Amino acid sequence: MTASADGEDGGADAAARVTIPDFRRLEPALTAVGLDEEFVSCWRASMPITPGRFAETLLNSLETAHAHVVLYPAGSGSVDVSLCDGDMTALLQFSWSNKDELHVDEIRIPEALAHTGLFQRMMLNTERLAVMLGFKQMTILASGIGAYAFAVMD
Repeated sequence: MTASADGEDGGADAAARVTIPDFRRLEPALTAVGLDEEFVSCWRASMPITPGRFAETLLNSLETAHAHVVLYPAGSGSVDVSLCDGDMTALLQFSWSNKDELHVDEIRIPEALAHTGLFQRMMLNTERLAVMLGFKQMTILASGIGAYAFAVMD
């Protein structure tokens, strides 16, 4: 198994030993909302990878992105990723209530960043993370022009 960017093993054994300082080292790129012992306990119980591997996968090639992670004792959670480029902000939000399905709730890409590959990068990173976390499927509800774009992509 390879080590993540900060030198830690990203596997399940290492994930079962995470502590608050493991999250603090990743700030501000990855912020654990409500970081305390309960949050860390939720991570140990529901996440098969370390926070370092999580951040490395989700934020790959998104240098100015920041992720905020929320976990709940029942195993559900959500993640907000924002990427600022000057006065423009791109946004990706996804959530889960069980290990069966990760829901991409919202993606906003400013028009000026629409043809830069940002959307594809965010989706690829999210898909890779979903696989690493053991989700069986990833769903996206698209509306408006997004529905047309996804229909064309199949």
